[in-house]
Amino acid sequence: MSSAPTLTVLIPTRDRSQTLGSTIQSCLAQDYPHLRIVVSDNCSTDGTADMVAAIDDPRLRYVRTPRRLSMTGNFEFSLSQVESGYLMHLGDDDGLVLGAASQVAGIIQETGAEAVNSAHAVYHWPNSLYTGYRNRLILPVRRGYRRVKGLDAAADVIAFRRGYPYLPSTYSGFVMKAVIDRVAAGASYYSSITPDSYAGFVNAGVIDTFVYSERPFAIAGLSGRSNGGSNVNSGDPGEAQRYLVENDLPTHPDITYCPKSIPLVVAEAFLQARDRVPRLRNLPFDIRLLCRVAMRDVGEENYATVRNAVVETADRHGLRLAVPQSPTLTQRIDREADRLRVRIRRVREGYRRVDVTRYGVDDVDGAGRLAYDLLSS
Repeated sequence: MSSAPTLTVLIPTRDRSQTLGSTIQSCLAQDYPHLRIVVSDNCSTDGTADMVAAIDDPRLRYVRTPRRLSMTGNFEFSLSQVESGYLMHLGDDDGLVLGAASQVAGIIQETGAEAVNSAHAVYHWPNSLYTGYRNRLILPVRRGYRRVKGLDAAADVIAFRRGYPYLPSTYSGFVMKAVIDRVAAGASYYSSITPDSYAGFVNAGVIDTFVYSERPFAIAGLSGRSNGGSNVNSGDPGEAQRYLVENDLPTHPDITYCPKSIPLVVAEAFLQARDRVPRLRNLPFDIRLLCRVAMRDVGEENYATVRNAVVETADRHGLRLAVPQSPTLTQRIDREADRLRVRIRRVREGYRRVDVTRYGVDDVDGAGRLAYDLLSS
């Protein structure tokens, strides 16, 4: 059995003090003694520094970027705060399940894994852009863990058989700092506008296996200002615009980057990772499949934008695809069939949808405590 690992939770943030406090509390509620929390503040102007300073806990440290950075730039800056051990990036509206740090440390000690990821739990804040899910906790309740080959996971995700949270990302998963250093090789670690899925692909390419826990340890919080939700849904247009305008990394030339389409975003991250990690170049990548999935998954409000990106992407590869000007019945049927497959898989994997208002929960820290109770019952 290996010695107790040091775990560091990095929380990149900017002007999100209204959710950040709950995220921090979900980390400080952990009982694992070798846990460190670093808030990496991207020049916030909403009192974030004062809010963090008011929390008296030696495990918590506050750092501030030297100037306003892109989101990916803040992720990169935060990595410089960790020298060794295992690290995780946690969004400033996300949280940890109570007891998660001890759970992860136990898995690392038992397996020696270089990366540990878990099933995807989701908490929709009361102001979630997904109005039908507000104050709902989507919780996988199975137990146990298993080893997964990194390249197999990457192949499943880029073939759209699984979502990108399955990958051994630094985002909501713990990864050994030595893995980050192997990828960076003395340079920057990130080279994609989308740090979460990019990190999952590059890590999958440099490690042989990672551990996937059926019991979740992180909760993806979806608030009214979540970056992903603001891009895909009709959220705060300023939030989505800042994300794009402040990006300082070139998008991959093989893809027309389109934040309204998760498949196109994931494909861009994969291509950037493939350019960085030679082992990923052996994986099949089907442009026709990408285009079909992107058009299957898009909602009517984003149809024209995604269609243009798909047509441009196909043209770059010499493909002449017949993409309808408006959604067809076949596309709608394909979309509903895919949603049904996801729902069936979630039932098989033991997911529960919980109305947390019945338990007096209205933030991600409360959701993490409730998740622990439900998983322990």
